[in-house]
Amino acid sequence: MLFALVIGSYAAWTRRLRRLLAPEFFAGLALFAALVAIWPVQLVRELGLAHTLEALRATALTTRRGGPLYYAIDLPKRFLPWTLLLPAVGAWLATVRWLSGSIVPTILMHATWNLGVGILMALGV
Repeated sequence: MLFALVIGSYAAWTRRLRRLLAPEFFAGLALFAALVAIWPVQLVRELGLAHTLEALRATALTTRRGGPLYYAIDLPKRFLPWTLLLPAVGAWLATVRWLSGSIVPTILMHATWNLGVGILMALGV
């Protein structure tokens, strides 16, 4: 879901939605699915399906209760020491020439990634 939200919003923002119909996109999607599927397949192989399902039922994955700003307050603490670099990133962004052809796609990709993750966190997904 996160992958589709970020890639789809970036393609829409850069007006490249047609690229999502290209064969290369579907090949990349298949590779992504194969890489992501490795973890649950290995987990079930090691623990067995019944034990894996039992462990998932016993966890409190969906019982977090917090407002939409819960992650905005919690994430900076969890990402220490990396959050200490945010002022430096802000200063760098302030000096970047926004019309430079090489930096704009990078900034757009990061903006859509953060927006997509932020929307999901605000919804509590």
